[in-house]
Amino acid sequence: MGNEALEEISCPNCGLTYEEFRKTSNLGCSHCYRAFRRNLNFVIKNVQGSTAHKGKYPKINGKLLFSKKKILELKKLLAKSVEEEEYEQAARLRDEIRGLEALNND
Repeated sequence: MGNEALEEISCPNCGLTYEEFRKTSNLGCSHCYRAFRRNLNFVIKNVQGSTAHKGKYPKINGKLLFSKKKILELKKLLAKSVEEEEYEQAARLRDEIRGLEALNND
């Protein structure tokens, strides 16, 4: 998509144009995310280094929440490893999951 086409994109809800967003770095409403999605992922990744939210965890139960999130990520990797028949990697992931689950139960 050329720069001219980008400048013509606007949010159907609030009317903010992509050019206005570029000047202010502020979106007009939640619908802007959808209207500018093709370009926002690139902008967000350049500014923050990633498009995945990696926010802070609360002091109370924060370690537990972090651990549970890590376990979910490891389970996805485990399923992929099994599917791809990478059994040694799958065994390592299984052991890591078991270790984290044991810490959570203490």
